[in-house]
Amino acid sequence: MRLMSVWSFVLLSLAAHSGGLVADRSSKAQSVQRALNEYSSFSCSEAGAISIPFEAYGTFILVPVRIDKSDWLSFILDSGVRYTQVNAKTAEGLGVIRKKAMLDVGGAILTQADLRAPSFSDLESAIGRHVDGILGYDLFRRFAVEIDYREHCIKLRDPQTSDYAGKDLIAIKVRNGVPIMSGELEFAKGKLIPASLELDTGSTGGLDLYSDWIQANHVMDIAGPTIRDWGWDTGGEYEQRIARSKTLRLGQLTIRQPIVDFPATARRGSGPKQAGGQVGGQVLQRFKIVFNYMRGWVILEPQEAFNIPFEWDMSGVLLDAVGADFSTYQVSGVRADSPASDAGLKEGDTLILIDGVPANRQRLLAVEEMFKQEGREFSLRIQRAKEEIDIKLRTRRLI
Repeated sequence: MRLMSVWSFVLLSLAAHSGGLVADRSSKAQSVQRALNEYSSFSCSEAGAISIPFEAYGTFILVPVRIDKSDWLSFILDSGVRYTQVNAKTAEGLGVIRKKAMLDVGGAILTQADLRAPSFSDLESAIGRHVDGILGYDLFRRFAVEIDYREHCIKLRDPQTSDYAGKDLIAIKVRNGVPIMSGELEFAKGKLIPASLELDTGSTGGLDLYSDWIQANHVMDIAGPTIRDWGWDTGGEYEQRIARSKTLRLGQLTIRQPIVDFPATARRGSGPKQAGGQVGGQVLQRFKIVFNYMRGWVILEPQEAFNIPFEWDMSGVLLDAVGADFSTYQVSGVRADSPASDAGLKEGDTLILIDGVPANRQRLLAVEEMFKQEGREFSLRIQRAKEEIDIKLRTRRLI
């Protein structure tokens, strides 16, 4: 990992509902400098802001966090969570048993953070790496939070005094710690449907819709073709359907043909009554975003990636990363009538080589990105029981 060149650290204190923030200028700032130099390569500084470089992993934003006086940990920044979640294994290792703790987020001190400690086993297997925690409302409620996906940089400012003159401020409401804005969806049959949508930086999807809203608006009647898929969250794996909407409108912006996830059952619940679904990282990573919960607005500033087409898996194979170091890629599902089923892949197969290169030389999400290339033939070697088998898989568009 390359080194970060500059770190800007300033004093900023403000009162919050259940805790304040204090940023110390002394030796602590120097220790944060050293830790962040090891964490990221990106220059990320600005006078008047606490600047935090982050690691991008797929659409995830991974930020450096310390719990009380722990070593630096890796947390997903997730605007879709109310409580800070600490991986149960991490919590056990640190001896964290309290529901309140002090968090150091790249130099920003959050007191009285609300902690929960669920198992991350399914999440880690699905994304192929260890994650120490998930951070959301405890940070967003205290700051104006700017996320620059292109520069891999987060900037924290005083939400009362930050000046964004000339920017298009879009109204949001914060419910149960999650920001919600108004949008419109257009499906295959051309009908525009208004929807209140959560903005969720921790979701890897494009647009996830909730079952109550789908039923109330008869969306499945106008959605067009769908295919079966599986999703996951900290509660485990669930079945869903995948389609494309014709457009998604957020404020004055029109996003064309994003991928849409429909829950196949009520497995995920109906979602909050005030929201029809959530906008995830596939969409949000195309913007520079500023959240200001305290003043009730968000800025969505399109970046170069805004018009890049949305692509989805073109292989039909679902992989989990197993083992203590997540370096074994095992087939957890094969879609019917897909390149994977045509090639003879089966659930339980282990992927050993891709075009002669060890599969685990790349992280799992990078392998999944490879399988989003249309018309590409891959030479795969798999292990099935005690036998190694060579197969050919040619990708094609599934949705």
